[in-house]
Amino acid sequence: MLRDLGVDVYFEEQGIHSNQPGAEFYITIYGCIAQSESENISANVRWGKAQSAKEGNVPFHYKNFLGYRKGADGKPEIDPDEAEIVRFIYDRFLAGDSLGGIAQKLEDL
Repeated sequence: MLRDLGVDVYFEEQGIHSNQPGAEFYITIYGCIAQSESENISANVRWGKAQSAKEGNVPFHYKNFLGYRKGADGKPEIDPDEAEIVRFIYDRFLAGDSLGGIAQKLEDL
């Protein structure tokens, strides 16, 4: 669309002007290489995460996880104060309370 409008795009990293002869070919080749690199990086990240999980090294974000804290050994342990809140939430849910009702009861505590 830009070429149809007469707009030249300069790709700094490759040193290519889009209006040069053969530019479309080079841009396509560089795009394919970039896509391949992206796919390889993605596959490596997936493999690394799977390996970590197999070894039991799974990231655990304590500040976003109610009811647990980081133990002395670095593993999750139950936080008694927060666990009480979690039990309350589950008890109320199993009793049939709505999410809004549970939230209101928590605010009232």
